[in-house]
Amino acid sequence: MGSLGILLLSSSRSSLRSPPLSCLSRFTLYLKTQQAADDLRRQMEVKETESNHIHSQVSMEISLVQNQFQEQLQLLSSIPDAVNKLQLQVQEEEQQWCMAEFRRRELMHELYDAKQQMDCYTKEINEIQVRLQQSKDEQKELHKQLKNCEKENEELQNEVSALKILLHLSNAIQRLDTLIYSIELTV
Repeated sequence: MGSLGILLLSSSRSSLRSPPLSCLSRFTLYLKTQQAADDLRRQMEVKETESNHIHSQVSMEISLVQNQFQEQLQLLSSIPDAVNKLQLQVQEEEQQWCMAEFRRRELMHELYDAKQQMDCYTKEINEIQVRLQQSKDEQKELHKQLKNCEKENEELQNEVSALKILLHLSNAIQRLDTLIYSIELTV
């Protein structure tokens, strides 16, 4: 019995012990129980169909193997040397299979190691790409700062040029004042 059947049975038992339900509640419970039973019945039918299908396949395979075995047995019973030869071949094939299995395991380990190494390289590449992008972003920011500095420098040079002109003018005015003052003194 499946877990759904146990659940139904326990819910039915608990409903028998609980206070009387209304007619609608009982009908609803009946419908739920009926639906669950139908679902269980369908599941059992599907499982039975699957089981019958598997059973028929297994029976066919067993029959096929038995027929092949009988044919081989007839061949081997008539030829004892062939039996020895087949035994040697089986041993060789088992040894080859063991060697192949050993090689397969070695290759699986190598593949695992290569995958681990590839994951490490991928991680490193991703980190390098992130750093490269950060460097590009920093380069853009530095380029932007450089442009701003160049602009500020140009503004400051213009200011310095203007201040130099003002200084020259101021010096010229001062010399003129000095000259005018000295002329006034002499006059």
